[in-house]
Amino acid sequence: MKTPAATLILLLVLLPGLARSEQSVSFGTLEVHYVLIASTFLEPEVAARYDIVRARDRGLVNVTVLSGPGTPRTAKLHGVMTNLLGQRIQLSFEELRDGSAIYYIASFRYTDAELLRFDIDVTTPDEGGGTLHIEQQLYWD
Repeated sequence: MKTPAATLILLLVLLPGLARSEQSVSFGTLEVHYVLIASTFLEPEVAARYDIVRARDRGLVNVTVLSGPGTPRTAKLHGVMTNLLGQRIQLSFEELRDGSAIYYIASFRYTDAELLRFDIDVTTPDEGGGTLHIEQQLYWD
């Protein structure tokens, strides 16, 4: 049987067809993967387990930091989401672990068909990092 963390991770990895494909960016030796989804794609039990609000106006950003050949890394993430009105919303990332896998999740609010811009600083203690610049439009289901 899968753990709740594994279920959340599986959902976030398998949902690219419903949201947008998982994408990645390299910063030196680091590979940073990210995906944005609507929170309603999560099963209610999984969302409840991690205190994630499921609502049509809530989204999630999932970031994973890898070093070398797929080795998970701990990192510090600081991010801001900007909407079309220019409102800047600070993102609060939570670290989730499942075995050796490490995931960083932040939730945010959005309106239907809104184009959102994310600037997420990713840093590790010894390999540096960089800033993710993501622009994506999300829709209510």
